[in-house]
Amino acid sequence: MGRNEREKLAADEKTQKRIYDLIKQMTLEEKLGMVHGNDLSFTKGVERLGIPPLGMTDGPIGVGTACALSPDVDFPIVSISHNDDFSTSFPCLTAIAATWNEEMAYENGRALGREVRGRGRDISLSPAINIHRTPLCGRNFEYFSEDPHLVSCMAVRFIRGIQENDVGACVKHFAANNQETNRVSVSVEMDERTLHEIYLPGFKASVLEGNCVALMGAYNRLRGVYCCQNKYLLSDIARNE
Repeated sequence: MGRNEREKLAADEKTQKRIYDLIKQMTLEEKLGMVHGNDLSFTKGVERLGIPPLGMTDGPIGVGTACALSPDVDFPIVSISHNDDFSTSFPCLTAIAATWNEEMAYENGRALGREVRGRGRDISLSPAINIHRTPLCGRNFEYFSEDPHLVSCMAVRFIRGIQENDVGACVKHFAANNQETNRVSVSVEMDERTLHEIYLPGFKASVLEGNCVALMGAYNRLRGVYCCQNKYLLSDIARNE
């Protein structure tokens, strides 16, 4: 092991120790605030321990406008951005994948990450890597491809580009979120081979090769259980595999 590797390992161990020391000092209420979130875009920080809120923003084709929750509408998201709050509209990820150019994906992610950091946010809620299962899916433009291998290659480079800017990439939507119709209620039924050969390779590559900092759970159910409370997806696969 070289000197740089030893120094990095020592720094990682020091960081991990600091994290666990802080967790031991936190109350249950403070922990819940960080897990549950404080509003649409931020977690709740812990001021007494010097932990700032964690800020997130969409999305795959450009930094989203600042939003807030509204109790007055069925879909409670309203824009609170100002007229001078601009960001770049990048090509959709389908167009990026159509180039078959991994360097292009990297440069796109790198430019996006710079704008996320410039907005003062910590995590980019991207890339979206769900499979193009049907042309009727209303969010296909956010996704790379119907080819799991192409998705994996592009996602890894895109993530590395984002994370060069002291910004984390949150890969979505985990997993099998491939239609808009009834997306918050549909139960996706598939066998293990289909799940692992088509729908999960992009997420596996994003974690093991791209080193993404986060995954966003999907809206739908998998085999009758909502993805965001699905032990098989969240524990058995994401954490253990």
